[in-house]
Amino acid sequence: MQVPLNEIFVKWQMPRLNSRFTFEQFVVGDSNRFAYSASRVMANGQNIYNNALYILADPGLGKSHLSQAVGNYLLKKKRDVRLCYLTAEDFANEMISALKSEKIEKFKEKYRKNCDLLILEKIEFLSGKMKMQSEFAYTLDFLLDSGKRFICTSNYYPQDIPKLRKDLRSRLSGVLITPIDPPDFETRTKIVRKKAEAQALKLPAKVVDFLAERITKDIRQLESCIAGLVLKSNITKRPIDLALAREVLETMIDSRPGIDIERIKEVVARSFRIKVEDLSSPSRKRSIAYPRNICMYFCQEYTNESISNIGKAFGRTHSTVIYATNRLRQEIKNSPRIKREIEFLRDHLETYCLRER
Repeated sequence: MQVPLNEIFVKWQMPRLNSRFTFEQFVVGDSNRFAYSASRVMANGQNIYNNALYILADPGLGKSHLSQAVGNYLLKKKRDVRLCYLTAEDFANEMISALKSEKIEKFKEKYRKNCDLLILEKIEFLSGKMKMQSEFAYTLDFLLDSGKRFICTSNYYPQDIPKLRKDLRSRLSGVLITPIDPPDFETRTKIVRKKAEAQALKLPAKVVDFLAERITKDIRQLESCIAGLVLKSNITKRPIDLALAREVLETMIDSRPGIDIERIKEVVARSFRIKVEDLSSPSRKRSIAYPRNICMYFCQEYTNESISNIGKAFGRTHSTVIYATNRLRQEIKNSPRIKREIEFLRDHLETYCLRER
């Protein structure tokens, strides 16, 4: 008996999606509200710019959660939807297999004619793979021209993906791009509580604030730390409190070896030809404030110091650190010159600290 094509796609697709990645489990804040709203619009079948969505975020900020939430929502509400979910690497490997087995026409038919929504993760994997890019570009054109839908995720803006064909770069730049930024403190506290509730765990308020203050960028680390807290509490028969949380973070969150606040100050001050003490001065001159902001940005990235402690090291308040580092992140996104400067300083910092170990 021949199985209907729609049933094949539903059965093949469902195991690939993480059932925990739903809209209900996604914590919405100012940093991700636009991406969340656009994903809901896509899932509900409403009109969206070019019927395509490009979810942009650093690792661990929820882009895969949202892309799979769309898939899970559709499979639940519309069982006959022809949904294809895979990574760009899977797409490339499947294409190679199709070429070797002389089944490239079936490959094309699968992703062009027999797909209502294509979700492609980590599109930057196609960098430098010109033949795969060409096939994907044709597939994307066919889908969108046919009124089908497309979602992709990436760590980079299309213009920042190296060795990408101009036509594909243009197509990707012409869809709705929804960046997700690192969550603010309030959103992180909500995330901690949400993840704890999923394990039927009620964390003390001090532990929630501690985790939210120390882990600022990667939501997966928050999940790992909560799981670590539960495990250590069960093994040692100790209650989950601030002392236990500190112990778990010390073992699970590994800062870059040899890089601390003082070394960051030293390297940045030398690079900008200012005195280290200038970084902690009251001066608001651009020549001082800019390198100071870079220091605080690197301190968040490379150390496990709390935002309050980082602020104290530079004579600044908790809110000033958050404002300054968020502003710098925006400047990095908007200015190729600043982005190159930060990358140069990053390489210099890491090289210097490795040499000094």
